[in-house]
Amino acid sequence: MTLKDLFDDPTFMDLVEFRDQWLELGLKVEVFTNLKLIELRQTFVLDDFMYGGLGNFMMTGLTDIADRYARKIAVTPTTKAGDKSISRLKDFYKAHGFIEITDKNKELIGLRRDPLGAKLELDFTL
Repeated sequence: MTLKDLFDDPTFMDLVEFRDQWLELGLKVEVFTNLKLIELRQTFVLDDFMYGGLGNFMMTGLTDIADRYARKIAVTPTTKAGDKSISRLKDFYKAHGFIEITDKNKELIGLRRDPLGAKLELDFTL
């Protein structure tokens, strides 16, 4: 992907606007994209705003962008941004349509959400 491709991609421009709007409200959101995937790297909600629905509202906006442009979303839950429970984070993402991705030893790699309305690619060859 070239820099021109990135700036021509409407998903990128929507994500920049999305990130900037949330920053004005005191929520730090780090998102990156290529032509197939949106990667949510970090969100940080100030303690005063925890459990008030801000994270749900933000995630609804992000999933709307992903669905509009048929992009998958990937995230790796971490406690680095202040959350104390990976389990609680996984439950949060699962409530927004994410599924767990594990390695062959069933260790969590991350979570992924496919865009709503995405066509399933089935292979019926024998």
